[in-house]
Amino acid sequence: GRGAVNEGALAAAVQARGATTTILTLRVTPNAKKAAVSLRDDGVLLVRVAAPAVEGAANAELLRWLTRDLLGLPRGAATLTHGASSRDKRVEVEAPVGDVTRRLRELLAP
Repeated sequence: GRGAVNEGALAAAVQARGATTTILTLRVTPNAKKAAVSLRDDGVLLVRVAAPAVEGAANAELLRWLTRDLLGLPRGAATLTHGASSRDKRVEVEAPVGDVTRRLRELLAP
């Protein structure tokens, strides 16, 4: 029901790779009015970014927004590993999965 984060979906969207790296599974919507994140029940983080999907602008804004605004990390802490030209992407974040999960849980909670 409403009022709680779907922990199973969150665990699917945010996966550990080693002790200090986290992989995020995302679906990105460009041209949004404002940047936002939500969680789909099948374990995909839906991320809206304001930038248009031209010449990597949305990807650059996605990484900047994910690190600086969403997770409070340095800009270089996130790397796009899959989906440069697709809406479905994977991003590798240099931060422990527990930290990333906790931050996302706070942001996703209603």
